[in-house]
Amino acid sequence: MSFLLFDTIRFVHLLAVIIGFGVSFFADVMILRTLRSRVDRHTLATIALQHRIVLSALAVMWASGLTLVWLRTGFDAGQISPKVYGKLLVVTLLTLNAFVIGGFAMPLLERLEESNLLDLPLGRRLPLACIAAISGASWITALAFGVSDELAKAPAMTIENVILLTFGGVLVFACILAVGVPRRRAG
Repeated sequence: MSFLLFDTIRFVHLLAVIIGFGVSFFADVMILRTLRSRVDRHTLATIALQHRIVLSALAVMWASGLTLVWLRTGFDAGQISPKVYGKLLVVTLLTLNAFVIGGFAMPLLERLEESNLLDLPLGRRLPLACIAAISGASWITALAFGVSDELAKAPAMTIENVILLTFGGVLVFACILAVGVPRRRAG
């Protein structure tokens, strides 16, 4: 295997992670701005574009990541490290979450045009907060797995704990934020 080929694929993979993470972060910032301001057409169009970019980044992550696994292991399960299994789990969660965003969160935001997130009842805000938390935790974990040499050598239990603590902490924070921010009063 050519090291140049391997490094090029790895570079493309990490670039896709960085682009997906960055665009996702800015989409979350735009959505948070709608807590106090109205959701307008421009915001909706920008978030829809950002969602398409994230979906593209995920497709590149899958293609390049699976290529890297194949080049390293030939898909021999015995040669795949716990870190790689953790990466596969996290990217699967990211991908599923992206479909939930497209199928649930985006249509909900579109119905909010000319109002804001605080106009939603808690039963609608809480799922949105959880979706955002899963997205954030997944991107942070994916980036950590991509750059950490220590996690490359870590046993399965360490990988599991990293995933559980990251997702658990972020989900708890999101729930507290969703419950703690009161709805606006009409008037």
